[in-house]
Amino acid sequence: MKRFFLLLTALLCLTLAQAQKKQMARVNYIMEQMHFDRTTASKVRPTVQAFVEALHTNKDKHDAVQDKYLAAEESGKLTDAQAEELMQSKFKKDAGELDIRRQYYTRFKSLVGAVKARRIIALSNDKLSKSGSSKE
Repeated sequence: MKRFFLLLTALLCLTLAQAQKKQMARVNYIMEQMHFDRTTASKVRPTVQAFVEALHTNKDKHDAVQDKYLAAEESGKLTDAQAEELMQSKFKKDAGELDIRRQYYTRFKSLVGAVKARRIIALSNDKLSKSGSSKE
């Protein structure tokens, strides 16, 4: 039993480390694309990190619900109640993401102005940023 908990703890730590690595890659991508000078970068980076973390946490909640019903969905045995829970989770995730973007847009705007704040928000949604290439 002790081994099981040790293995579970190790797996959890590995998963957490992997998620943090992805978040840092996203933060680094945004900061590189913005080409801030050192002073501005040092002021903006902590807010970008908090923003990326908030988006990730919001997404994780929905991903957990999706994972819960993955087998039923793939086998075509998803019930109406399960589909309803999935849709409500998606709506909640989307609303949460919009709230986070609005909240952080205001913070970024006070740090670097509206144009750059808008670009930071846009870069956070850049699907290609995971691979390190840019679509802009």
